[in-house]
Order: sequence, then C-alpha cells, then structure tokens
Amino acid sequence: MQLTSIGEQIEQIKGQMQYLEQTSSTSLITANLEQAKLEVKFTAGRINAETGDKIQFIPDVVGGFAPYSYVWDFGDGKTSNEANPRHEYNKPGSYTISLTVTDDRGNTKMQARNDYITITQGGWTFSGVVSGAWDAFLAFGRVLISILVGIVIFSPVWLVIGLVIWYVRKQRRKAKPAKEKAS
Repeated sequence: MQLTSIGEQIEQIKGQMQYLEQTSSTSLITANLEQAKLEVKFTAGRINAETGDKIQFIPDVVGGFAPYSYVWDFGDGKTSNEANPRHEYNKPGSYTISLTVTDDRGNTKMQARNDYITITQGGWTFSGVVSGAWDAFLAFGRVLISILVGIVIFSPVWLVIGLVIWYVRKQRRKAKPAKEKAS
C-alpha cells in the first residue's frame, strides 16, 4: 500500500488504520500512524540594536497542522499575534523572547531564548553630529538674515538715518557752489 500526501500533509492520528483488500480472499492490513511532532524555533533580524530600532522576528515551525497561530512575548511587556512581527524597544537592556505556536489541532509548542536581544541607548555618531551641526548652522543663518532684512527694510530708524544723510548731502551741494563763487 502506498500513502500519498494531499496538500503536502497526511493527516495522521494515533490509532490503527484498517484496510480491507477486496480480492477473492480477505486480508487485514494494519498500519500505525503517528502525528508529525510540532517543533518551534525562531530568529531575529539582529540581536544587538539601539533604542528605537525595529527588529524583525522570524518563526521556523515544522510539523503539526497548518494554519498556525502565534503569540510572541518580547520581554518588555508587549506581545504580538503576527507571524513575522517587527518590534521596537524603547529602553536599554537584555530581553528574553518567547514564541508560542498553536497548530490547527490545538497542539502547542513554545520556545524561549533568555537574554536574546540586547538593546543599548542610542548614542552619538559622526554623521549625526555633522548633520545636526549643519542644520543648526543653516537655521542660525536664516534667523540672522531675517533679522538683518527686517532692520534694513522695515526699521524706522534706518528711514530717519537715510533722510538725515540725504538732507546733509543736499545741504553740502548747496554750500559747495556758494564757496566756489566766493573764491
């Protein structure tokens, strides 16, 4: 007898399968079938990260009966029911991650990895410092230009100074021809 797979799995149950061959004589064939054992493992996209970084978690489930349900515990009080979740840690520390998988028949398997993820406080980087300094320089320049434009164009003091300079020059021009006539 040959067993074939439908949908890539053979539903296996503990017990006995009896097959009665239809021939001139009757034969009894007995086969014991065992359920494929549910096995669960997982990995993370990275295990060392900084606060605010998102980490991808990937399950590796073998056996049991699909579809599977997932419960991830990220060790920081947060959980997810997604198959491939992304999680962000907000505090530095080492975190124990666990994944519990339940198959279509109610079989459950869990894997926990102690201190699997290590999160450090986001720090200073050269590119971050340069970028921040450049942004501050540009912001300072925009403020300085705004102040100068405001003073030069809109200030009544400059208007008064301009009128005084114009008046003084006008008076000098009038006085200059009078001096030339006197000479």
